[in-house]
Amino acid sequence: MSDAKSMSYGIGTAARLTGLTTHTIRAWESRHQAIAASRDTGGRRRYSPADVERLTKLKQLTDLGERIGALAGLSTAALDERLTAMGRDRGPTLAPVPRLQVGVYGQGAVALADTLAQMAGHWSLVDTQVDASPTSLHKAPPDGDCLILELASLAPGSVETLEALSRDAGRRALILIYGFARDQDLQRLARAGTIILRAPVGADDLKRALDEVTQQRLAAAALAQVVQASSELAERPRFTAAELTRIGQISTSIDCECPHHLVTLISNLRAFESYSADCTNRNTSDAAMHEFLYRETLRANLIMESALRQLIEYEGIDVAN
Repeated sequence: MSDAKSMSYGIGTAARLTGLTTHTIRAWESRHQAIAASRDTGGRRRYSPADVERLTKLKQLTDLGERIGALAGLSTAALDERLTAMGRDRGPTLAPVPRLQVGVYGQGAVALADTLAQMAGHWSLVDTQVDASPTSLHKAPPDGDCLILELASLAPGSVETLEALSRDAGRRALILIYGFARDQDLQRLARAGTIILRAPVGADDLKRALDEVTQQRLAAAALAQVVQASSELAERPRFTAAELTRIGQISTSIDCECPHHLVTLISNLRAFESYSADCTNRNTSDAAMHEFLYRETLRANLIMESALRQLIEYEGIDVAN
């Protein structure tokens, strides 16, 4: 079996990728047999890229008013036909993520390299440096996209350097193996996206950490594909800020405050659009998730702006004056 075919997601990652809740995924699986997840050795659900694509299509159709009970037994091709007939795209196709290029550094680099050489997984060992330090790695970052660094102790002066390495997650992930460290320093690095392990570590510990990095890369790649339509959505006609202000101040013949409420809702959604687009991200998975939130908020806002446009046409409101 190829690495791409053996890829799988936990239910939390599948939920983030599809926009469904974990409860809904479980319900669709157990009550409707819409999906058949595999199980890992611990009995936890695992979802293949094809499973995630199917769940995405099911969500699109249920969002359009279709009943899950009527969709659950359909093939993925039949779901595509329904989406096409309803004028919607078929959703993202998840591309395989390249193998992780892993480098091991620090006092335990040789032993770590030996352990990795005996492990099977979606990664390749590309570098080993026993004399590497946080400072040297920061000054001359390796080419690999996952660094495993072992330190006997975590000196307070090295925390900022390691934090900078962790925040450069657009290119690489950092797995830190430590012997002694202050709790506040470990918490700071964890917030920056560092995966932290207490020495000594075994093969199972390394595998879990590398699997976590792989899942982050998978999530980032999949979510990046989900947001490809963002630029097309952004090109649709939208109200200007001045037009929204005028609409919010106009009295209408409708005996309610709907136009004013819609303006407030649209303005709040726009504020969140800006927040999601500009948010500072700690790792690739977070960055892609914020892009996904931006796209979905934009989609929701366009729906509300369409409703407002129909309302002002019904009212005969001239937003240009």
